[in-house]
Amino acid sequence: MIAGAASTVRFALADRSHDAGIRRLLRESTMEGDIELSMRCEPSYFAAMAELGGETHTIVALCGEEIVCVGSINIRDRYFNGRSARTGYLGHLRLARTHFGRYDILRRGYKYFRELWPQFAMDVCFTSVAADNIRAQRFLESDVRTMPAYRPVGELLTLLVRIGRFQMRPDATRKHETRFKLAEGDVEVDAIMECLCEAQHKFQWAPCWSKHEIEQRFQSGTSAHLIAGDGSVVGFASLWDQRPFKQAVVAGYSRRLSLFRPLHNLFSATVGIGVRLPRPGTVLANAFVTPLITPSGDPNTTSILINGLMNAAQSLGIGSLAIGLDARDPRAGQIIRDFRPHVYRTRLYTVGWSNKIHDAPDGRLMYPEIALL
Repeated sequence: MIAGAASTVRFALADRSHDAGIRRLLRESTMEGDIELSMRCEPSYFAAMAELGGETHTIVALCGEEIVCVGSINIRDRYFNGRSARTGYLGHLRLARTHFGRYDILRRGYKYFRELWPQFAMDVCFTSVAADNIRAQRFLESDVRTMPAYRPVGELLTLLVRIGRFQMRPDATRKHETRFKLAEGDVEVDAIMECLCEAQHKFQWAPCWSKHEIEQRFQSGTSAHLIAGDGSVVGFASLWDQRPFKQAVVAGYSRRLSLFRPLHNLFSATVGIGVRLPRPGTVLANAFVTPLITPSGDPNTTSILINGLMNAAQSLGIGSLAIGLDARDPRAGQIIRDFRPHVYRTRLYTVGWSNKIHDAPDGRLMYPEIALL
C-alpha cells in the first residue's frame, strides 16, 4: 500500500456479505511467536461466532471491496469482581499482509470503534495477547491518543495435555487422596448449574453459562462430573471439539523451533512429555476442556476429571486437551505435575477509554474460558 492511501480505506460493521473476505484474511494471517498459528473459521465466520454464544460485532476495513483489516468484540455476561457484568472481549484483530505496517489503518479502526462503543453498553472489556508477540504488545501499550488504554492485569496459561499411553497416567489420580469420586451415569443439569453458579463468581471473567449451553456440553456425551459422599455434584468438566467450525492451523515455526522440531518430536514420542509439533498446514486436533469446575481448595480432583475425559477424546480423534487457567491457579500446577503439558502463555489486558472500564480486577483468579476467546 502506498503512502497516504490509508485515506481510501473505509470502515463498516460486517454482515454476512463480508463472510468470505473475513475468512480469507483469517487464513492468510498468522499469530506471531515460536509457533505461528492461523486461527480460522471455516466454513462460515458468522456461524462460528454464533456457536461461541453471546453477541459478536465485527468491524472491517475495506479498500475498494477487499477486506484489509478486521477486528471483533464478543459481548456476554461474565463475572467481574464477584458480580455479573456485561463484558466485551476483543479478538480477531488482523491486518492484511498487503497492508503490513500500516498502523494508521489500525488507529482509524479504533477511532471508528470508539464511535460505536456507547451502543455496546459494556461494563468492562478485556483482551489477550500472546506473551511472545512483543510487536503487538508494544503497539497496544503505546498509549496513542486515538487508541484505548490497554492495561496488563495478569497471565493466562494454555495447557496442552497430550492424549496417549504416556500422558494418560491413571496413577496420577490414584495417588491423590480425595473426598470425591468420578461419577458414572446421568445427572440432572440443574445440579450441574448449581455447582457452576457456586464456583464461577469466584473467578474473574468467568462466563455466566446458560442452562442451554451446559445442556449442549453435557448431552454431547463427552463430560465428566465429581460427586461428594452425599451425592451432590461438586465438580464438572466437558470436552468441546470446535474443529467443525473453528480451527487452529500451524502456519509455521520460528527458525529456532524449526531446527529443534524433529528432536522435540522424537523426545516427546520416546518419553511421553509435551505435545508433538506437527507439520505446517496441519489442523491441530485439540479439544477444549470447558468448563472445568473443581471443589474449592482441592486442585487434585482436576486430574480425576481430565482422566475421565480421555477415552471420549480418543474416540473423537483428539490429540490433546486445551485448558486455560490463571498462572496463579493451583490447578495449573497440578496439571503440569501430573500431565507435563506444553504451556502457552498469554497476557491479559483490560481495555477502554473511560475510568469505569478500568475498574481494577480485585485479585481473584482469572478464568475467562479460552474456548470462548
